Amino acid sequence: MQAVLDDSGKELTAAQLWRIFELEYRLADDGAAASVSRISITDQGEHGVLVHADARIGGDLISIGGKGSGPIDGFVAGLNEHLESGVRVLDYHEHSIASGADARAVAYLELRVGASETVFGVGIDANIVAASLKAIASGLARAKSVALRRAASPVTA
Repeated sequence: MQAVLDDSGKELTAAQLWRIFELEYRLADDGAAASVSRISITDQGEHGVLVHADARIGGDLISIGGKGSGPIDGFVAGLNEHLESGVRVLDYHEHSIASGADARAVAYLELRVGASETVFGVGIDANIVAASLKAIASGLARAKSVALRRAASPVTA
């Protein structure tokens, strides 16, 4: 946000700020959006949960199946079977948007991708678990975008 404000030198409207946020965190339904669908969570009792889902990350569709202590842990375990650089959750926050029975949840997750890259992801959904999984996909899509920009940049010595 700050870079856009600094570059433009102008005040932005709430709608413009929201659009920048949507694009940065891959929330906009514009073909580059990060998404998670067909989420299935099976309780395994004291053995945790099984998570199955389809995730779209940076244009790639990944069918995930993973086991963990909870839905986020299982989702990450399933993702790590498909990723070159492992991912782990460093921090998690969530809250509701509005109130009432039709309120939506927003989840913010800090992720470590590979050995050292830290990224943040955001997910919004009526279901807090879905919002959390979407936040992971958002963060991974952002990490992939950064990696692609780095690869395309000329190396200077």
